[in-house]
Parts: sequence; C-alpha cells; structure tokens
Amino acid sequence: MAPPGRSRLPLVFLACLALLLCLAAAVDTPVLALYRISGNSMLPAFENGDRVLVTTLGGIGVNDAVIVRLGGETLIKRVVAAPGDDVALVSGLLFRNGRPADPVAPSYRDDSCAGLTALGQDQFFVLGDNRSVSVDSRTFGPVERRAILGRVVYRWFPARDGASVAAARD
Repeated sequence: MAPPGRSRLPLVFLACLALLLCLAAAVDTPVLALYRISGNSMLPAFENGDRVLVTTLGGIGVNDAVIVRLGGETLIKRVVAAPGDDVALVSGLLFRNGRPADPVAPSYRDDSCAGLTALGQDQFFVLGDNRSVSVDSRTFGPVERRAILGRVVYRWFPARDGASVAAARD
C-alpha cells in the first residue's frame, strides 16, 4: 500500500501542469509560452504539428532545444555550442572545442562541412536534428542570445514517449 498522500502525487502534478498550460495559453508571459512546431527540421525529436511549452527561466545550454526568431521566422533548433566555444562541422560530424560532440543520431546527419567558428560572448550555434532539411547556423551563422525566445521544456501535444525533448540518439 502506498504511503498516505503519495498516490495523489501524479494527479497533483498533472493539475499543476494543466494550470501552467492554461496560464501560458491565456497570457503570453515572458516566462512561459506555447509554440506549434512547423516543419521537419527537428525530426525525430519534434514532428510537424507538435505543440511545446517554452520557458525563459534558467539558462540555455548545449543540447537544449530552443525557439529562435530570425528575419521574421520562428524556428526550433538545438543548441550545439554556447558562448566561448569553438565549433566546426567536418563531413557532417560536429566538433565542439576540438572534440566530437554530436548529439544527433548518425542517420539524421548529412555530409555538410563548416569551418571553425569561434563564438562570441553572447552567441550560440544552433542546428536542426534533421540536418539534411534544416536551415540553421550553417546558413545564417551564430545566433545572438536576444534572438532566442526560450528553451523548450515540454512537448504537451501529442504526448508520446513521456513527452521527451531530448536529442535524437541511436
């Protein structure tokens, strides 16, 4: 038998999550926002039509999925290098600070190359997980912090695989 009150923990968690989603839907606060994924550049982690919860709380780190606003477009990408890092792509394999550091499954890489880029104090290098169709920092260069609208923390629709927001790995 479960300890008193413990069996209600999942219900309380779901109620809190539902409340947060309602608040985010009602008021586009600087802390929480809802986005709909458009396109396949982040397959298999995110699919066209997925809905995600994004926050501005906390920092942005390597391997985080983020929402980026560039040239009037809103995109979802994965941070592969952070301020102060050196990043390069050699035959489709990502190198960060001279070491292989690719979070993406080989089946989603392409054979692209990008010369060594030293990121500035406020710059991030972002890539799509599905590299063959993604338009990302290989095309538009490093992204300034002010262009990042937030970090994806939860896929709320459709719920699958525990609503994971992790990188696609083999």
